[in-house]
Amino acid sequence: MKNFILGSTLLITLIFSSSFLYANWTLLGTNVRGDSYYIDLNKITEIDGYTYFFVLLDYIRPTKHGYSSVETYRKGNCKMFQYKYLSFSFYEKAMGVGRADFDNTPTNWVHPSPNSGNETILRRVCDRRIIKNQKMTS
Repeated sequence: MKNFILGSTLLITLIFSSSFLYANWTLLGTNVRGDSYYIDLNKITEIDGYTYFFVLLDYIRPTKHGYSSVETYRKGNCKMFQYKYLSFSFYEKAMGVGRADFDNTPTNWVHPSPNSGNETILRRVCDRRIIKNQKMTS
Protein backbone atom coordinates (compact mmCIF):
# COMPACT_ATOMS: atom_id res chain seq x y z
CA MET A 1 0.00 0.00 0.00
CA LYS A 2 2.83 2.35 0.87
CA ASN A 3 4.45 1.72 -2.54
CA PHE A 4 1.13 2.40 -4.27
CA ILE A 5 0.74 5.77 -2.54
CA LEU A 6 4.36 6.69 -3.24
CA GLY A 7 4.02 5.64 -6.88
CA SER A 8 0.74 7.53 -7.30
CA THR A 9 2.22 10.68 -5.75
CA LEU A 10 5.26 10.45 -8.01
CA LEU A 11 3.09 9.99 -11.10
CA ILE A 12 0.87 12.98 -10.27
CA THR A 13 3.94 15.11 -9.56
CA LEU A 14 5.52 14.18 -12.89
CA ILE A 15 2.33 14.87 -14.80
CA PHE A 16 1.66 18.26 -13.25
CA SER A 17 5.24 19.49 -12.91
CA SER A 18 5.88 18.87 -16.58
CA SER A 19 2.68 20.65 -17.60
CA PHE A 20 4.55 23.57 -19.08
CA LEU A 21 6.54 21.26 -21.34
CA TYR A 22 3.47 19.53 -22.73
CA ALA A 23 0.89 22.29 -22.58
CA ASN A 24 -0.02 24.57 -25.42
CA TRP A 25 -1.00 27.64 -23.40
CA THR A 26 -3.00 30.34 -25.18
CA LEU A 27 -3.12 33.77 -23.54
CA LEU A 28 -6.73 34.85 -23.00
CA GLY A 29 -6.19 38.06 -21.11
CA THR A 30 -4.95 39.95 -18.10
CA ASN A 31 -6.88 40.86 -14.98
CA VAL A 32 -6.94 44.27 -13.25
CA ARG A 33 -3.92 43.31 -11.09
CA GLY A 34 -1.87 42.48 -14.18
CA ASP A 35 -1.98 38.69 -13.75
CA SER A 36 -2.21 36.76 -17.03
CA TYR A 37 -4.52 33.81 -17.62
CA TYR A 38 -4.03 31.09 -20.19
CA ILE A 39 -5.94 28.07 -21.39
CA ASP A 40 -4.69 24.89 -23.03
CA LEU A 41 -7.05 24.64 -26.00
CA ASN A 42 -5.66 21.24 -27.00
CA LYS A 43 -6.66 19.60 -23.72
CA ILE A 44 -10.35 20.51 -23.70
CA THR A 45 -12.33 17.30 -23.42
CA GLU A 46 -16.01 16.46 -23.14
CA ILE A 47 -17.35 13.56 -21.08
CA ASP A 48 -21.02 12.90 -20.34
CA GLY A 49 -22.05 16.44 -21.28
CA TYR A 50 -19.40 18.15 -19.14
CA THR A 51 -16.35 19.95 -20.46
CA TYR A 52 -12.96 19.50 -18.75
CA PHE A 53 -10.14 21.99 -19.22
CA PHE A 54 -6.88 23.38 -17.80
CA VAL A 55 -6.28 27.04 -16.93
CA LEU A 56 -2.99 28.65 -15.92
CA LEU A 57 -2.90 31.90 -13.94
CA ASP A 58 0.50 33.58 -14.00
CA TYR A 59 0.82 36.13 -11.18
CA ILE A 60 2.57 39.43 -11.84
CA ARG A 61 4.07 39.15 -8.32
CA PRO A 62 4.44 36.02 -6.16
CA THR A 63 1.66 35.42 -3.64
CA LYS A 64 2.25 35.64 0.11
CA HIS A 65 2.85 31.87 0.00
CA GLY A 66 5.58 32.30 -2.63
CA TYR A 67 3.64 31.01 -5.65
CA SER A 68 4.19 32.62 -9.04
CA SER A 69 1.56 30.62 -10.92
CA VAL A 70 -1.32 28.21 -10.43
CA GLU A 71 -2.71 25.63 -12.83
CA THR A 72 -6.30 24.58 -12.31
CA TYR A 73 -8.21 21.66 -13.74
CA ARG A 74 -11.88 22.51 -14.14
CA LYS A 75 -15.18 20.88 -15.01
CA GLY A 76 -17.55 23.08 -16.98
CA ASN A 77 -21.28 22.88 -17.53
CA CYS A 78 -21.86 24.93 -20.68
CA LYS A 79 -25.66 24.55 -20.58
CA MET A 80 -25.82 26.13 -17.11
CA PHE A 81 -22.76 28.33 -17.79
CA GLN A 82 -20.95 27.32 -14.61
CA TYR A 83 -17.76 25.56 -13.58
CA LYS A 84 -16.10 23.91 -10.62
CA TYR A 85 -12.46 23.46 -9.72
CA LEU A 86 -11.28 19.85 -9.59
CA SER A 87 -7.65 20.47 -8.68
CA PHE A 88 -5.05 23.16 -8.10
CA SER A 89 -1.29 22.99 -8.71
CA PHE A 90 0.59 25.93 -7.19
CA TYR A 91 4.03 26.61 -8.66
CA GLU A 92 6.99 28.54 -7.32
CA LYS A 93 7.88 29.84 -10.80
CA ALA A 94 5.96 31.45 -13.64
CA MET A 95 4.12 29.43 -16.31
CA GLY A 96 3.71 26.31 -14.16
CA VAL A 97 7.42 25.65 -13.71
CA GLY A 98 9.27 24.48 -10.63
CA ARG A 99 8.25 22.78 -7.43
CA ALA A 100 4.50 22.43 -7.03
CA ASP A 101 2.02 22.03 -4.19
CA PHE A 102 -1.24 20.26 -4.98
CA ASP A 103 -4.82 20.54 -3.74
CA ASN A 104 -7.24 18.02 -5.21
CA THR A 105 -10.32 19.17 -3.29
CA PRO A 106 -13.20 19.82 -5.71
CA THR A 107 -15.21 23.00 -5.17
CA ASN A 108 -18.91 23.72 -5.59
CA TRP A 109 -20.34 24.93 -8.89
CA VAL A 110 -19.73 28.63 -9.59
CA HIS A 111 -21.29 31.01 -12.11
CA PRO A 112 -18.52 33.34 -13.32
CA SER A 113 -18.89 37.03 -12.50
CA PRO A 114 -19.84 39.19 -15.50
CA ASN A 115 -16.88 40.65 -17.40
CA SER A 116 -14.39 38.58 -15.39
CA GLY A 117 -11.48 36.47 -16.52
CA ASN A 118 -13.40 33.37 -15.50
CA GLU A 119 -16.32 34.41 -17.70
CA THR A 120 -13.91 34.88 -20.64
CA ILE A 121 -12.37 31.47 -20.00
CA LEU A 122 -15.67 29.59 -19.73
CA ARG A 123 -17.12 31.36 -22.77
CA ARG A 124 -14.03 30.41 -24.82
CA VAL A 125 -14.25 26.79 -23.65
CA CYS A 126 -17.97 26.54 -24.35
CA ASP A 127 -17.69 28.27 -27.75
CA ARG A 128 -14.92 25.89 -28.76
CA ARG A 129 -17.04 22.93 -27.63
CA ILE A 130 -19.99 24.12 -29.75
CA ILE A 131 -17.79 24.65 -32.84
CA LYS A 132 -16.21 21.21 -32.37
CA ASN A 133 -19.63 19.54 -32.05
CA GLN A 134 -20.94 21.35 -35.15
CA LYS A 135 -17.98 20.09 -37.19
CA MET A 136 -18.62 16.53 -36.02
CA THR A 137 -22.26 16.63 -37.12
CA SER A 138 -21.55 18.26 -40.49
